Amino acid sequence: MIMSAGLGKRLRPFTSDIPKALMPVMGVPVIQFAIDALKNSGINKTFINYHHLPERSVHGLTHLDFNGLDFELSDESDNLMGSGGGVKKVIPRLGENPFLLLNADCLFSLNPKTLMERHLLLKKTKDVKVTLAIGCLGSKDQAYQEMLLDKNTGLITGLGEFKEKSNYYLGWAIIEPEVFNNLSDQEPFGLVEQVFLPAINNNQAGFYFCENETWIDIGSPSLWWKAHMHMVHKRNELPNEWKKRIESTNVHLAENIWVNKEVKEQTTDLSWQAPCYWNGSKDYMPPNEMGPNAFYYGNEELLKSNNKLSDGIGMNEHWVSIKD
Repeated sequence: MIMSAGLGKRLRPFTSDIPKALMPVMGVPVIQFAIDALKNSGINKTFINYHHLPERSVHGLTHLDFNGLDFELSDESDNLMGSGGGVKKVIPRLGENPFLLLNADCLFSLNPKTLMERHLLLKKTKDVKVTLAIGCLGSKDQAYQEMLLDKNTGLITGLGEFKEKSNYYLGWAIIEPEVFNNLSDQEPFGLVEQVFLPAINNNQAGFYFCENETWIDIGSPSLWWKAHMHMVHKRNELPNEWKKRIESTNVHLAENIWVNKEVKEQTTDLSWQAPCYWNGSKDYMPPNEMGPNAFYYGNEELLKSNNKLSDGIGMNEHWVSIKD
């Protein structure tokens, strides 16, 4: 199951107009990377919940490239069920086997098969009910809740404080459906509080520690900007599937300068500085000056401010300046 019903409050003002799961990274909706991970690992069906901007969510989600992956949408438009309640709502359709849960708002190079293999081993040896992907892979200046680990047993022993440079949950987990048996299917509830924490307290929460994978969170404007910076600067080091997605959507004009394919012919003789990226349409005029460190979706004339398109990220009338 892919969790995509969040309001995206930290990503405002951009998520006032677009659901967080559909926020683009180099022109690719971020949830597309999760779908690709499922498909490439041999998983044949997923569930996706939605709440915020329901009409736009349904349209955007149903027009993604599922490449044969079967999917069902879970409608929470009238009642946001929380990170745990959203899963509980689809439990009857998930069956009795352990399932993979993914957050839609991050890119993760971990192979889901690896996480499942770890879970099945810990289930056999430690009777775990959940196995979480844990690591310290993202931006070093972001605070996440620390997960306390016993690396000898492979179990999570507790939850720590929110702090930088700690081991934290990376948004992917394998879960046994039975942990939801006594939880409400009518009221919203949190996954950490009602599912993960009880498992931790019962010594039934395992972990897979990630050290060499790539993990990118887009949960705030600065993180969204950093995701683009990473894609541009390290394109030759990206997982193959990410690279294919980006190159199928965009054109590389010059070193660290990209545009989406539709506007290639409009981007000659422009004064742009790398790194930068523009995603527009044939109806839009390209920005005359852009960069460095600028990523923009839309028509420059829509911008409410007179900011030069540099050191920031924007979409249509919204622009957020970023200083690294």
